[in-house]
Amino acid sequence: MKNIKHKKLIFIGKDDYYSKKIYKFIIKNFNSSKIFLLNNKLENKKFKKNFKFSGDYLISYRNPIILTKKILDKIQYPINFHPSTPKYRGVGCYNRAILNRDKIYGSTIHLINSKIDKGKILVVERFRISKVENLETLIEKTHKLQYCQIINILKMIKSGDFDIKKFKNNYKWSGNLFKKKQLEKIYEIKKKTSKNSFNRLILATNTKKFKPYIKIYNKKFYYED
Repeated sequence: MKNIKHKKLIFIGKDDYYSKKIYKFIIKNFNSSKIFLLNNKLENKKFKKNFKFSGDYLISYRNPIILTKKILDKIQYPINFHPSTPKYRGVGCYNRAILNRDKIYGSTIHLINSKIDKGKILVVERFRISKVENLETLIEKTHKLQYCQIINILKMIKSGDFDIKKFKNNYKWSGNLFKKKQLEKIYEIKKKTSKNSFNRLILATNTKKFKPYIKIYNKKFYYED
């Protein structure tokens, strides 16, 4: 495949393993590209304030910011990779899937519009969740799938095969948007939690970085293995 000079491509990701792999692929295959690896609130704020680019395609993976209409109007095809099936909108998708004992999980490719996780759905890919799936293993499986999805989309763009009309399906988003305050409540261990519910909560919330907690006299005490 040859480099396509006339395709302006923007990639927004996090400074993580898969984002860096995607970065390398874009640098190698696309000449007209802008890449942003955002990893903290200061970078996010500067990005939104100084975004002055326009392009044919925007690839959003683990993007920590909500893109405004002003930004989206500059992009012909803003594409997001949502770390869940359309069943879960907003945040806490992994947590909810484990808590609900879902047997199937996946990743959704969709266009970005002014509403969060409401744009036209292009592709949904799924995989099975094991009975003892925990938050870290589910996140890793999803990120690996999303990496493959992004590379496939980039190859379609490069070869000229990307066409919105080709993505015909009946997928629809769920009606409820899950927000950060609701996710915070998931992490709280209630004093009368049963043993089974407690074990399920640990699977759904416990990682090296984030921990479930219990409140006693308005103080938070975090779980440790």
